[in-house]
Amino acid sequence: MAKLKDNHKLILFVLALFPFLLFGVFKMVFRDAQNDLISTFSYPHKKFPIGLDTTDYSGNKIVDTLYHKIPDFKFQNQFGQYISNEAYSNKIYIADFFFTSCPVQCPKMTKQMRNLQDEFIRDDRIMFASFSIDPARDSVQKLKTYADEYGVIPGKWNLLTGDRDKLFYMARKGFKLSAADQKDGESEIIHSDRFVLVDPNGNIRGFYIGTDEDAVKHLKGDLALLLTEYKKK
Repeated sequence: MAKLKDNHKLILFVLALFPFLLFGVFKMVFRDAQNDLISTFSYPHKKFPIGLDTTDYSGNKIVDTLYHKIPDFKFQNQFGQYISNEAYSNKIYIADFFFTSCPVQCPKMTKQMRNLQDEFIRDDRIMFASFSIDPARDSVQKLKTYADEYGVIPGKWNLLTGDRDKLFYMARKGFKLSAADQKDGESEIIHSDRFVLVDPNGNIRGFYIGTDEDAVKHLKGDLALLLTEYKKK
């Protein structure tokens, strides 16, 4: 009888311990999965290849895997150096368009970009590019002052300025972003709030709202997957 009671206690103890053992196994598996993805971000709503979300005539969402390639460009950075596509060859980079006198949207985007820069500071596969949409006022020196203010790391992140028409062409045709110049009697410059993720082949792989923290988290998740994709090649 005493032996039966002891067996009953043992069974109860094992049953009580089982959830903790199961949780420990789950944590180990989940941690390994995180390490395999390089980042803690994983988003099942997107599987590679990452493309541009489009909608067909029946209203179904599809993924367009015919990527848009960034055309050649050449602009001056905050040090007066000419930066072209070659500087980003075989690199993953995040790009946006801004101007230094922008009062609200640009500071938010620049802070988010700086956070990304700081997070991937030791990964030389990742770079950043910010194109000024106001080259008339954003001189090389102005960009240098702005770069110093926001902690832009030389060689990691270029702030670019140059010919006005070429910059607007890059915004609209190159990166597929909206951009509107100043009009008579108006001082506002309109530009997109999107970050653009570009792969090592110079193809656009995604657009993300640069002022939205959740969208930036999605960017980091897609970036982790993109790093994994190119690591396997």
